[in-house]
Amino acid sequence: MTLVLARYTLTIKDADGEKAAFKVFRKIDDANTIVTELAAMAAYRALVEAVVDGKIIFEELVLKRAVTAGKTDPVANSEVEKTGLLNFSLTNSTFTESVDIPAFFLDGFDKNSIIMDDLAVAALTDELTDGSYMNESGVAINEVLDGRKTFRKHRKQTLRARGV
Repeated sequence: MTLVLARYTLTIKDADGEKAAFKVFRKIDDANTIVTELAAMAAYRALVEAVVDGKIIFEELVLKRAVTAGKTDPVANSEVEKTGLLNFSLTNSTFTESVDIPAFFLDGFDKNSIIMDDLAVAALTDELTDGSYMNESGVAINEVLDGRKTFRKHRKQTLRARGV
């Protein structure tokens, strides 16, 4: 049995319509099924429901565990600020969904565009468009529209602000 950290977040709405969320952390067995964890969260939610006057309107379960498979070290010169932004259409919607992937592999770009027929990119976009991936509203990601190189400046701006 390996224990992993789970985060339960509940969002509560009051009589004025104001919303507030709070979270707790719990260690769980990584062999547990989602059904088991959802049942445990429902039991926890019932206990919280008994001590709040507001209405619980949203719950979230996040599992946090170390990844031991894959690369042993980052590729030289990889930077999380250099991202690959994939844009997708949504089923029966005029809206789009974007997935911004940090430290996107440099060989996956042709100037500022993602090489969409690269085998690794195609495998990822095929997975994301198989009908089981959704946006936050539960609308299925439909097809890839395009991809481009983008940059996040947060870490470098923070370092510059500190004079590092």
